[in-house]
Amino acid sequence: GCSKQKDPLPKEILALELDKKLTGKEANEFISRMHSGDVSSAKNEIGFYSGDRGGATIYVSFFEDKKIAQAEEKKMTDKISLGNSAFTDGDVFYFDGLKIYKCSGYSQSHFIFSKETNLYWLTADLEIDRKFLSEYLDYLNK
Repeated sequence: GCSKQKDPLPKEILALELDKKLTGKEANEFISRMHSGDVSSAKNEIGFYSGDRGGATIYVSFFEDKKIAQAEEKKMTDKISLGNSAFTDGDVFYFDGLKIYKCSGYSQSHFIFSKETNLYWLTADLEIDRKFLSEYLDYLNK
């Protein structure tokens, strides 16, 4: 493959358009607020998507190597599995060989997975959740 990483936040997924993108300090601050200050990645990007079919958000954290991304993923999913957060129904499934952790919360579906050196958290309205995920993974795998 080519080493230049493709933009993890495409302009459009599933006819939902990228309305707003946070990078750098703004993205880090947004994530810090969500996690009450516990952010380990130096670099984050967030994309907010919306359209007639609903809304979705993609959070991407960039790490130096694969092992760190995987460790962060485990830390995150372990925390949710404890069951003392707003997220429920944690479950793992495989999509094209990629391990994905799914949970529910705030009337949306959440998918957490790491791929190469990035950690992804996708949030999507229930009606479009799986479709959004699969179209996004198609984009990443292209």
